[in-house]
Amino acid sequence: MKNRLLFFCKAPQPGYAKSRLAPFLGESTAAELSGALTEYVLEQLLEHFCATNEEIDFVVCYTGEEQVSYWHNWLLPIFTHYFGKATVDDGDHFSFGRSFHLFFEEQSNGPLGDRLWRSFRNSFKVGAKKVVVVGTDIPDLDGFLVKTAFNSLETCDIVVGPSLDGGYYLLGMRTFCEEVFKDIPWSTCKVLNTTRNQAAVGGHKMDILPALEDIDEVENLFILERLAATTDKGKRWIKFLDKWFLEDRHTFPSCSFTLEEIGNKKEIDETLLAALNPRWVGEHNDNRNHSKKETDSRLANRCPASVDTISVYVSVVKPQLVGKLLRILGRLLPLGKELSHVKRVKRENGRSHLDQDGKRHRSEPHITVLLGSKEEFESLDSSVLHSLNEFELEPFIMSIPSRAATTREEYVSLCITWPVLYQPPPPPRQLPSNGEMLSILRYMSICFDVAWRHEKNSSFLGICAMMVRPSNEEIIAISCDTSCRAHMSCPREKEKCENCQPFRHAVMNCIESASRKVGSYKRRHSLHYKALSDCSSSFCDEAESFVTADSDLHSLESETDTEGNEKPLFPEDAYMCTGMDVYTTREPCLMCCMALVHARVKRVIFVSPNKCFGGLGGGPKGIQLHKLGALNHHFDVLHLEGFEKIWKPSVSTDNIKISPE
Repeated sequence: MKNRLLFFCKAPQPGYAKSRLAPFLGESTAAELSGALTEYVLEQLLEHFCATNEEIDFVVCYTGEEQVSYWHNWLLPIFTHYFGKATVDDGDHFSFGRSFHLFFEEQSNGPLGDRLWRSFRNSFKVGAKKVVVVGTDIPDLDGFLVKTAFNSLETCDIVVGPSLDGGYYLLGMRTFCEEVFKDIPWSTCKVLNTTRNQAAVGGHKMDILPALEDIDEVENLFILERLAATTDKGKRWIKFLDKWFLEDRHTFPSCSFTLEEIGNKKEIDETLLAALNPRWVGEHNDNRNHSKKETDSRLANRCPASVDTISVYVSVVKPQLVGKLLRILGRLLPLGKELSHVKRVKRENGRSHLDQDGKRHRSEPHITVLLGSKEEFESLDSSVLHSLNEFELEPFIMSIPSRAATTREEYVSLCITWPVLYQPPPPPRQLPSNGEMLSILRYMSICFDVAWRHEKNSSFLGICAMMVRPSNEEIIAISCDTSCRAHMSCPREKEKCENCQPFRHAVMNCIESASRKVGSYKRRHSLHYKALSDCSSSFCDEAESFVTADSDLHSLESETDTEGNEKPLFPEDAYMCTGMDVYTTREPCLMCCMALVHARVKRVIFVSPNKCFGGLGGGPKGIQLHKLGALNHHFDVLHLEGFEKIWKPSVSTDNIKISPE
């Protein structure tokens, strides 16, 4: 009996293969990518089997509308390239010597789980010793991993190669274990965990291989950049990278205002405002001016919306026992996030009444305590419930509001059922003032001019980041993207990639440059730029020389204390970029956003959203990293939507130089 490898592949048909990438690459290009990945993974596997001469039955399990002759014409030449001419035993069985046999089998109909189940069952029926199935969209899959999987089946019943999206790229068995195909939520992030649970229920021992990443979503396309830059067969990925860049990059048309024209303006006029749509990212935006009294009035006049409820257990408690009970509940059943908007105790004052002698008395207050959510309370052990017997609890289920009140009227209404917190929406965030907005536009114009000059292809705008200290209007650092992705032609000519690194994004370069200059107190690297406070016609002349060589750098005036000793420009206990503003032509990726959090910047201003990897709300999943409550630093984000409509390259762009490191 031989080992059997099932190669599950899909016909590269437009609209059928890689449909989740079609909106970014187009249906035809996505289908071509599917075919290229199939060929690449197949070559990786065959290189190993050709070198080791292992005995194996290789089964191409295909699906799609194409006939078997299509698969013969497409994939058979790849096999003959490695093993030589094949002997045809029948129409779908090819022998390459005594050790390697190739089969073509069409997958059955139905969902993925049913197709896998039938393929494994049929393989064991024909006498296979061990069976392993692999996919075709894992570029890092090679023959060594497949060999490791077969070796693991010597001691385990099942072997799984997990993918980073929660599924798996490889599944192997030494006996048919049909439990791992039952009740699996296919095409979700729960596939791997559910499969492991099903294997445990069936009593099967499982081994786990290293996790790899498949190419299913647009976020995974960065793998192609690595393949293009590091593999000998990288040229095949160039056209997909070019297509991705062309679709993803923002093309900036000829626009209305240059840096010179913006620099000569005293204030933002209606023409600029009509084309510009600045907004705070992750904030309650309202560009109108409202006083606090007007805001409160608008909130109070809103009708309370219908509020969903959540089921909890509550109980009436004697007033003298409330304190002790709350201490115990705080340890056993603390209120989680879903109940953070409610109070634990509902107190109703006792009613007053007159006795027979005409004296007024007040009965004891009626106190109800929230014990916990329905699920948590019902999951308590009997021993824990027994410890609460001294409080003479009589728990009952009650429905309480599932969120806090947002208006005063809603607060009064909801508190009738159970006391909740009052959390009105934050007041409207005001945009920067007219003068500050004009300074922001000038800084962004400088950033755009440098990015335009840096980009080798004049049809597109490069990615540039600039760090500014707003307190004295000083440009600290400015850098452009020097990663392989920044240069579309890099993978074609390897010598151009010698100085490129995959993590050298514009923001990362800018933070590194600023930290080096600030941390070493080298005043000769400070870029003293005071032109933004001066709206004279000489604005552009100073802008041309805002970044110069070391010999031309302006030194800052020395600061001295009361005794005449020179003070350090930056406090030693401060973070390198505390209080800085960062301007960038494109929304930073998640990696760069996390670097900005660590750098403790004050504000980030960007123009073009990053549809693939944006970390400030523009990415596919809408993540706003700067608003995550778990982080210990947060910064403001201003999106200058529409800035590209009011900008065009400056006539003096060629004179602008990028700061040396």
